[in-house]
Amino acid sequence: MKLHKSPVVLTAAAGLVALVVFLVWYRGERAPLTEEEQAYYLEQMQQLTGEASGFIDPEATRELMSSDDGKPFYVVNVFKFREQAEYGDGAPNGSSGFEAFERFRTEILPIWIKNGVHPVFTTTLSGSFVNEWDMVSVVRYRSRRDYVYLQTSSDFLAILPHRMASTEANIRIKLPGILIPSPTFLVLFILFFLLTTCLLVERVLAGRRSR
Repeated sequence: MKLHKSPVVLTAAAGLVALVVFLVWYRGERAPLTEEEQAYYLEQMQQLTGEASGFIDPEATRELMSSDDGKPFYVVNVFKFREQAEYGDGAPNGSSGFEAFERFRTEILPIWIKNGVHPVFTTTLSGSFVNEWDMVSVVRYRSRRDYVYLQTSSDFLAILPHRMASTEANIRIKLPGILIPSPTFLVLFILFFLLTTCLLVERVLAGRRSR
């Protein structure tokens, strides 16, 4: 058996490629936002009109960008949904606030994944001690750069009406932090497990052929 056709070698190569792709996706660019970038994004936000101008706060975003350390951070959202979604004139009728939010969530997920963003935790709330709120979610962003880029992107702005129509109230809390354990260690463990399994299978097969 040629070395380059060995299951172990092929698995190692595939695993290494997958690991590199994952790290590039998961880490992103760790350099803090430059002053030029901050000025650009603030200009983009100040040009927003309609619902988008009410959703994005330029001053709060200015403070967020000015404290950028290039590291990941998390956005904690707490939602109160409307009984009926409020899209305005010409919008679909009969949708509940939760249904409108589900449309937003379905469409935002591929946008998040493409930009290294992913939800960490989401749950609906019930019981008298939280009856003022319906859902809480935590989303990880690779950096403040990714956050402000997405907030001003045409993809996000196109689906923002679903979110605005769905919610009666929304509290957003932005926090620094890290995931423990890091997903990188999980990927390395899986790669090690696959390599070990392939090595054992190869030895078993080699032993049978030698008989």
